Amino acid sequence: MKHGSWNVHSVWVVNDAVQNIEVLRQLGVPQGCISLLVSNFPSVAFAKHSKFVEAVNIVKEIGFDPSKSNFVLAVQVIAKMDKEIWESRLKIFERWGWSRDLCRLAFRKYPQCMMISEKKVMKTMSFLVKDMGFTQEDIAKSPAILNRNFEKTFVPRCAVVKILKSKGLIKKDYSITSIISISEKKFLGRFVTRFQKDAALLMDAYNGHKLD
Repeated sequence: MKHGSWNVHSVWVVNDAVQNIEVLRQLGVPQGCISLLVSNFPSVAFAKHSKFVEAVNIVKEIGFDPSKSNFVLAVQVIAKMDKEIWESRLKIFERWGWSRDLCRLAFRKYPQCMMISEKKVMKTMSFLVKDMGFTQEDIAKSPAILNRNFEKTFVPRCAVVKILKSKGLIKKDYSITSIISISEKKFLGRFVTRFQKDAALLMDAYNGHKLD
């Protein structure tokens, strides 16, 4: 009896997956993106069809392009949240003055930003806004930075930038991505080694703040 019930359940699950994939194909989602969803987020690809369609409709309404991989990434985020959880995620960012439009902008650019823990978001936002002087708009336009390692990336790099600014060695305001998103090699080349006279001081600051 249990074996028979399992088979019936399996048929339902597979049928849901077939219908879910067909929904994506009808929207023009590329096969590569569909494969991305199935291989990396099978629980979403095999989700109940009605729930999957609801998630797809929300993602479409927010303004995602079905031809881009962010579309299926957004679907998997929405499909894993009920309305209450989604609202609670939005409120985390709204505490920092983000409007709903700004939240949507960030979500379109990096859907996973809504999956980052409240503790990490609050800690990183506080550092970037209060300590470094970046605006909410700066962060919303580059939300992927919120997922970078705080101790190993934000702290040492921003320590170096602060020294450079205090010594008048850099005049312009660098974008947050030009500081945080680049590789370590590029960062050291751009902000440390090219300032030969102060390179030792900057490297000490970088290593002193960087936690292993």
